[in-house]
Amino acid sequence: MPILLFFLSFLLSSSFALSDEYKQSLTVHHFLSPSHILQTKLLEPLSDDLAKKSLGQLSLSIYPSMALGGKPQDLFAQVRDGSVDIAWSLIGYTPGLFPRSEVFELPGVHKSSALATSLAMLKLKKDLLPDFKDVKLLFLHAHDGNSLHTVSHQVSDIKDLRGLKLRTPSRTGAWMISSWGASPVAMPLPSLPQALSRKNIDGALLPFEVMPSIGAEKLTQHSYLLPEKQRFGTAVFMLIMNKKRFLSLPPHLQKLISQETSEKRITDISNAWQNGEELGIQAQKDSGGTVSILSQNTAETFISRFRDVSDRWIDEVNARDINGQELLKKAKNAVLHYENNP
Repeated sequence: MPILLFFLSFLLSSSFALSDEYKQSLTVHHFLSPSHILQTKLLEPLSDDLAKKSLGQLSLSIYPSMALGGKPQDLFAQVRDGSVDIAWSLIGYTPGLFPRSEVFELPGVHKSSALATSLAMLKLKKDLLPDFKDVKLLFLHAHDGNSLHTVSHQVSDIKDLRGLKLRTPSRTGAWMISSWGASPVAMPLPSLPQALSRKNIDGALLPFEVMPSIGAEKLTQHSYLLPEKQRFGTAVFMLIMNKKRFLSLPPHLQKLISQETSEKRITDISNAWQNGEELGIQAQKDSGGTVSILSQNTAETFISRFRDVSDRWIDEVNARDINGQELLKKAKNAVLHYENNP
């Protein structure tokens, strides 16, 4: 019995020693506020689950609002170069760096479901991975899609947008805005409230969900949706990790991170994004703003320009030895599959 007790004591002490030896804290950097659902519904639950399932060996130190310095456009480089371990950002903030993944931002590919498009990206992950050769891709996801919001201009026809300055988070969004006869302004989200309040721009493409977190419902008078739950494209978000940092972890912690950033996590954050849409729509109405669905005839004039954007993207990626037609077809089919099989 004393020998058995000694053996058990040795195993326990070794376990604690191993836990201490491999105790790791990973820095996570993003540009949204700590109250945004990105942090409360994704990053904080992820941190809790990693800590619990690793028995305290692994934890996340989350830095919102660019607390570690730099601009949102710098987040990819910060992860690639190792100044932070993990970051959450938009692929559109580094235009042209993710040509394959851009397919899901093309207008007409995403419909209205963050979950459907996020699961479609997971299904096509192998096709998109070459975009992320310099980092460890944890996962991609989308929001419910962009609506059009204007400071004061009313829109009843595409001609009403001619000459207006409209914010977009992506280059494909810029192509779409240009096709309307408006002027695209590339701008990260944190810069948007000031630009709207100073009327440096006339409006913006963004989802309703994010509006309350930046006060955009108080800075815009009109919001426009397409009929049949269509949107003006979406944004592709990435959760990425420094490759060397990931590979430096023991295999069981690498496996845990991969398991905890898989389909269930993508489903949870997509559902949270979708739930936030109705809250954003109500916030716009409560502020005295209008939320309108464009007529079918008007909507068709916008939708007819979507093909021009897709054709331009196909030409660009084909020049980079990427089969744009095939990837676009696969993306549309995958989105429709999950739209029809929620």
